Amino acid sequence: MESSSSVIFLGTGCSGALPDARCLIHPSTPPCPVCSHSLSLPPERNPNYRCNTSLLIDYCQHDGIHKYILIDVGKTFREQVLRWFSHHKIPYVDSIILTHEHADAVLGLDDVWVVQPSGCRNGLGKVPIFLTHFTMNSVAARFPYLLKNKLEEGDEGSQVIQLDWTIIEGDIDKPFVSSGLEFVPLPVMHGEDYVCLGFLFGRRSRIAYLSDVSRILPRTEHAISKSGAGQLDLLILETNELHGETLNAVKRISPKRALLIGMNHEFEHHKENQTLAEWSSREGIPVQLAHDGLLSSSSGVSSAAAAGRAMSLPGCPDKCGDVSIPYPFGVGDRCAAVGLNPYFNITCDDAVRPPVPKLGDPGMQAEVLDITLERGEIRLTGFLSYVCYTSSNSSYASLPGGIFVGGTQLRVSPSRNQLTVIGCRALGLLVGGAHAGRSGSGDGDEYATGCYTYCASLNSTDADGAPCAGTGCCQAPISADLAYVGGTFPSNWTNSGWRFNPCFYALIAEVGWYSFRRRHLARVLGFVNETKPSDIPVVLDWAARDGWCPATAEEKARRKYACVSGNSHCVNSSNGMGYSCSCNQGYEGNPYLDNGCQDIDECALRRQGRQYEDVYPCKHGICINTPGSYRCKCKAGTKPDGTNFGCQQVLPMAAKVIIGLSACSIFVMALSCMLVIQLQRRKHTIEKQEYFRRNGGLRLYDEMVSRQVDTVRVLTVDELKKATDNFSDARVLGRGGHGTVYREVAIKRSKAAVDGDGDGGGCKGEFVNEIIVLSQINHRHVVRLLGCCLEVHVPMLVYEFVPNGTLFDLLHGGTAARRRPVSLGLRLKIAAQSAEALAYLHSSASRAILHGDVKSLNILLDGALDAKVADFGASALSRGELWRVVDRDIMDGDGVDAVVRELARVAEECMGARGEESSAMKEVAERLQVLRRVEMMEAAAGVEVVDGFNGGGLVGRHGHLDTTTTTTTSYYQSMETDKLQLDVDDLCSKFASNFF
Repeated sequence: MESSSSVIFLGTGCSGALPDARCLIHPSTPPCPVCSHSLSLPPERNPNYRCNTSLLIDYCQHDGIHKYILIDVGKTFREQVLRWFSHHKIPYVDSIILTHEHADAVLGLDDVWVVQPSGCRNGLGKVPIFLTHFTMNSVAARFPYLLKNKLEEGDEGSQVIQLDWTIIEGDIDKPFVSSGLEFVPLPVMHGEDYVCLGFLFGRRSRIAYLSDVSRILPRTEHAISKSGAGQLDLLILETNELHGETLNAVKRISPKRALLIGMNHEFEHHKENQTLAEWSSREGIPVQLAHDGLLSSSSGVSSAAAAGRAMSLPGCPDKCGDVSIPYPFGVGDRCAAVGLNPYFNITCDDAVRPPVPKLGDPGMQAEVLDITLERGEIRLTGFLSYVCYTSSNSSYASLPGGIFVGGTQLRVSPSRNQLTVIGCRALGLLVGGAHAGRSGSGDGDEYATGCYTYCASLNSTDADGAPCAGTGCCQAPISADLAYVGGTFPSNWTNSGWRFNPCFYALIAEVGWYSFRRRHLARVLGFVNETKPSDIPVVLDWAARDGWCPATAEEKARRKYACVSGNSHCVNSSNGMGYSCSCNQGYEGNPYLDNGCQDIDECALRRQGRQYEDVYPCKHGICINTPGSYRCKCKAGTKPDGTNFGCQQVLPMAAKVIIGLSACSIFVMALSCMLVIQLQRRKHTIEKQEYFRRNGGLRLYDEMVSRQVDTVRVLTVDELKKATDNFSDARVLGRGGHGTVYREVAIKRSKAAVDGDGDGGGCKGEFVNEIIVLSQINHRHVVRLLGCCLEVHVPMLVYEFVPNGTLFDLLHGGTAARRRPVSLGLRLKIAAQSAEALAYLHSSASRAILHGDVKSLNILLDGALDAKVADFGASALSRGELWRVVDRDIMDGDGVDAVVRELARVAEECMGARGEESSAMKEVAERLQVLRRVEMMEAAAGVEVVDGFNGGGLVGRHGHLDTTTTTTTSYYQSMETDKLQLDVDDLCSKFASNFF
């Protein structure tokens, strides 16, 4: 086959195809892994989906025209057409070959009409189909309508293909030509009582196709084995057991490469290919399972990989015209290995364009068409012999011809050439010998063979393109080790059909080259006028002819061993004594050059196309090239699978599923938690917004803006949490009925909100106003309101922190033994400051504020023991109980009694039965300041105050100190008494009881 030809595997499965329907309808436990997964991927990506075995040959002829030859049309043919014809851009089928008559080979014939050429659809021709007589009888019984010679009237529009049925014989010696390509039948056993056909085909590449085989017959094996007729480039073989007869047969045949087909569901593609890769590495023969849709170039893997390798000596041309000239051949003595064979010197005739390479002595040169290193072959232009008749026994023109290569050490290839005779009632002869002498020289080594043709008329011959089986033309093989061959005809031969067939022709040509045409028989020299000798190819074998492969290093040195590359080996010739050289497995290039065999980069080939992934497997791994081979490095999470060419997951699939499900579950749970948290946050935010609204936050903002208040902050819960370390108990200094004191801040719940209705509707306005008013209080003896938090159910007020606790703690804190006495002076100071603060609230604030709950617990002390009034409440004090409530600790001075009595009088006046008779708080404050000064003076001078103060007029009507003045009296008479009448009795009574 030409280098641009290829084979496409339309099907690689068994007769039942895969998946096996039984495995899907009645699944086993565990289920069949191949069948259960065969539907999981598209066919082009799923090698376990297999149709019936079928091969399509894309044959590129010498003129560049492609012919498409189909082997077998089974039950799954229509599916194969739909999947692979458009995928590989196959337009139609030119001819069909059947291997046998079983359903997996013929049952798709009824659908062939969809791929017939357009000319056949128009009635201009028929699709040739080649089959044995036995298969023909079976097909005729199944498809009688397909055997019609022509369409009957009214059938022109029917979808019935017009086929040209051609009977072939299952004989290796009787090849046939289909669409210009010769096929050699290869009989094999399909069971022990049934013969099926395989086929050998190809020109430059020899390919054997054995699709239904249980045993290979000895003669067939000889025709395709390396030790027999020559090494195959590609063996396509049905497999039964990988470690059984199949691999043994591959080893015996020893092809350059093998692809296995016909697999049932016991063969998992990737797993079996890993096993085969190990076997291939060990045996040196690349073997893999093929798969549906696989395209394999007929030129093989090495041709694609060897592009760009040096093939000639340095400084020497590697081509002449369009023909490559690899060493040991060369243009000129300097560039050729003339020491091995002088005829390796090629003459490049540049007088024509393009230049033409020629081999041989001057005047007897033949044109070189091609030189192949791998097979040790050279293709030259052949010859043509003919004889023409003017009557049955009178010839007027003849031209004997032959090939004489005895002195060149070349040999005519017996497997690549054959004798072809063209004519009716013609006997053509091939004569030859192992030496250079001509036929009849008497050397005793002559060789002769021939064949006979018969036909009564032109119309009685075989159709155009039919194999040369004796009707119009015949062919005969030739023997090995021939140095010269020639074609001739008996001199006394008569031609009874000279009127319609005036000339006979004989030629030695490459197998498969000639295609019979009836017009070659008609007219004088009709075939000669149509065919030039330069069009006829003949194949010669070349080798180093100085003996067999040398066995020792000394012999190699003495004989100038030709295989000079370090990665090459010697192969004995199969056509005469001699040897050729080949690169070792894993290397390619020219073994006749120093370092000519270079490593094949299998990893680079894998990247070129999927077809190389099956040849060089590295499943789930990283391909790393090595000299002569490659290794498969396993990625993280994988480990070697037991071969050198694949990896498997560390965790089994079940564990992965469990881990995956667990991870998904965790993810779902985490996502659910996040969603719940988010919903809770949203709910909390909405709640805070609702509390803020219900607690009058919006109105507070409006009031703050309208009144231009900037003395209070509206705090958030987060700010309070930050200030109190999330309301940590470790930072609590004290707790009250409605509040808690933390370090640096005091937080109190709003009493109005606590005691109000559910949504604070009645208290909201009052509460907002209260916050505004309280925030504007600015007195040194009043605890300052810092802000409020409205985002909670019960609003919280935030006050400044006063460090020394309450007056109650000062007077009554601790045990009696440890409690220090509090002097009257300090008590008077605290009382005066507290009264001053209350007077401020009553009269100096923007709005009169009545405390309502003055007691020692609500008088706070700062660092200097100065009073800070805080909180609200209510309490009462009984009359006539002065000495019961007075602290005995202060009754130790001579003048103390008078001061205390005056204090009592102040308290008694505050407790007037009627509010208008009670003293104003400012008056109380001033009188307390006077008492404080008196006490301070007394303490400093030691003067007893009795019924008077330094002889002054300060003695009251009842013998008490007169702490009132006209100024204060007149001042309080001018106040708005309506703002001071609320609970004055309580304020005064509590004042007295809390301090003394």
